[in-house]
Amino acid sequence: MTESYRVLFKIASCQVYLGLVFLFYMIGGVNMKKKIELIIFIIIILASSVTVGYAYHDQLSVSRNIETTIGNWWFEKTYSSGFESYTTTSYSTTNNVSIDGRLWNIQNVITANSSDDSYFNQRGLRFRNTSQIESAQSFYGIESISFYFGRVRGGLFNLGTSAFTVDISNDRSSYTTIYSGTASTSFSLISIDLESLLRDGYTLSNNVVVNLESEIYFRIRFTGSGLFTDRLVNMDNLVVNYRSEGIR
Repeated sequence: MTESYRVLFKIASCQVYLGLVFLFYMIGGVNMKKKIELIIFIIIILASSVTVGYAYHDQLSVSRNIETTIGNWWFEKTYSSGFESYTTTSYSTTNNVSIDGRLWNIQNVITANSSDDSYFNQRGLRFRNTSQIESAQSFYGIESISFYFGRVRGGLFNLGTSAFTVDISNDRSSYTTIYSGTASTSFSLISIDLESLLRDGYTLSNNVVVNLESEIYFRIRFTGSGLFTDRLVNMDNLVVNYRSEGIR
C-alpha cells in the first residue's frame, strides 16, 4: 500500500469512529439541543477530513501528472459558436466583432446561408480568397480547437488553390502555424490537439515559449485563389476548450 493510500485509510477509519460515536449518542439519553450540536460538529469534521485527504493524495500524485501542481488550480471551459449571430453580407475587414461572448477580428468573411454554402442550423461563415478570422481576446491554457471547414469552390472550371492554416500567437503580432491543410470539397471536421503541443512548452517563431499557462491568440486563415474568379470556402461550429486561471 502506498503512503497516499495509508493516509486515506487512516482518515476513513477516523470517519468510521466518529460515526460510531455519533450513533452511540443518538441512541443514548442526550437531549435534542446536544444532538443538533453533535450533528453539526460531525459534519464539519467529515468535510474537513475529506478535503485534507484529497489534497494530500493530490500532492503525492504530482510526480505522475505533470499538469497538476500544488497551489495551481483551474477549471475546464468551452467556447462554442455556430456563428448564428454573425449576419455581415459585405466582404471587408472588421475588428472587435462580438460573436457569442467573444471578440473577433474578421477579414473578407461573411455570413453563409445560400444553397451553395455548407453550414449547420441557419448559417455559418464564408471565406473569400485571402481571408481570416482571428481571436481579438486571448484564451488561457488553450487545449483544443475544432471546427468544420470545406465545400471549397470557385475559379474557372473550379480550378484554384485552397490552402488554409491555423496559427497561434502570444501577442497577435507574430504568428506561428500549428496546422496546415488544403480545403476539401466536402465539409469536414478539423480537430487540433494543443494540450499535447503546449504541455512541455512550445517555442513560437518569435522565440517566445508558451505552455498551458499562457495566454494564446489564434487565427484560422484561408489563402485560396481561383482561376480568374473568387475562391470560396465555408466554416462552422467552432469549439475551443481552454482553462480558467482559477487560483494561483
